[in-house]
Amino acid sequence: MTKQILLIDDDEDEIDILTDAIKQTGKPIQCLYEKDPVLAIARLEHLQPDYIFVDYNMPKINGLECLAEIRKIGVIQKVPVILYSSNITEDVRMKATALGAAACIEKSFSLPSLTRNILKIIDNY
Repeated sequence: MTKQILLIDDDEDEIDILTDAIKQTGKPIQCLYEKDPVLAIARLEHLQPDYIFVDYNMPKINGLECLAEIRKIGVIQKVPVILYSSNITEDVRMKATALGAAACIEKSFSLPSLTRNILKIIDNY
């Protein structure tokens, strides 16, 4: 069965990198993306992905704020939300966990490393 991942990231290059890493897993996964976190939250009222990846550094609202809003949407409260960024501090990691993030991963310039991290998440959730 094909799974769906929603990527919420304002950087199209990062979306391309994450999409490539997800394809490298070899798993049957459909990637959807939204560059605007506010639109992504609205879209989630009708979309029920299997996983949600949220960038931390975005305009309008940051990843923690986006995560908090996602957790208010009843139909997807149990969907694993993964916060990712190029630099996740311990403070951000603790806040993300408190808000219900399933995991926090750092963006990697290494496609194999990023692919391994994504596989761990998919295999655990």
